[in-house]
Amino acid sequence: ASQSGPEAMVLAYIGKQLVVVGDDKQISPDFIGLSRDEVEALRLEHLRDIPFADAIGIDHSFFDLAQIRYSGKIRLREHFRCMPEIIEFSNKLCYGDQPLIPLKQYGSERISPVLGSVFVKTTAIASDSKVANYEEAEALVGKMLELSRRPEYTGKSFGVISLLSTSRQAEYIRRRVAEEFDAREIEERRIICGDPYDFQGDERDIMFLSLVARPPESGRKVH
Repeated sequence: ASQSGPEAMVLAYIGKQLVVVGDDKQISPDFIGLSRDEVEALRLEHLRDIPFADAIGIDHSFFDLAQIRYSGKIRLREHFRCMPEIIEFSNKLCYGDQPLIPLKQYGSERISPVLGSVFVKTTAIASDSKVANYEEAEALVGKMLELSRRPEYTGKSFGVISLLSTSRQAEYIRRRVAEEFDAREIEERRIICGDPYDFQGDERDIMFLSLVARPPESGRKVH
């Protein structure tokens, strides 16, 4: 329900009972292309008398609406998919007061380190209201090539997420991947370059995160 918008409210109308599953720490629904003013006008015209109508719009998911309207919340505490180190990161970021308990079991063959970072000393550039960091993208593709040649990564699937909301970075990485990897390996490794929405409900063995922008040494926020 965290990725569903108010249109999912029809489920509360057609169902005798309702179980709403979601997490307000996950990404929200993608309302790109919708006009806030037009949605607000429709809400005022058609939903004026509905309780909590002010929460129905492009700012709230169906999970948000359920939290407002329904009681009886049950919080799941266990997580069974991610490695403990990744859950620990999520706990520090989002669930500090009620941490998740990782259940994933792994053997001696797991790839280490589970989390890694590479610093690229460069600043992103903006063009036509879109931001890209080509030096970082080149370093990321180079890292993908390096790992793809190591035996412990044989058969592992790859995914790339551009953390800054811009398609220019993902497009550039996608083009460079197509130039450096042959089509068969791209298909076998299921390589996709996009934003977090492209991987919602999907998984890869190895994820690469492109931060795109960084603060300058002065500390002032620029792209």
